[in-house]
Amino acid sequence: MAGFQLTGDTLINNLYTCWSLYQNHFLPTFKLIEKVKVNSKYKKKYEKAETPYNRLMASAVPTSPSKEALKHLHLSLNPFALKKTLEKKLKKIFNVLRLPEL
Repeated sequence: MAGFQLTGDTLINNLYTCWSLYQNHFLPTFKLIEKVKVNSKYKKKYEKAETPYNRLMASAVPTSPSKEALKHLHLSLNPFALKKTLEKKLKKIFNVLRLPEL
């Protein structure tokens, strides 16, 4: 189990860096606008589904240099290649987790 701690942690960290790029640039999410209680139930209203990257680029918060850097990063990413890399990394993690047969 001690061997897993060293290799497993680094494998999971590598998976997370790839996953965050995939999720923030290519997976759209709904953002809650309003939540109103009607009798005993809640009625929720959501914005149009957008990726976190698109929301950030549409806002006025980041400065121009950081937006340019993000835009350059976004254009260099390939969602299909990221997904394939994620699957390979997950397969590696599952192989490390698999117990040896007795």
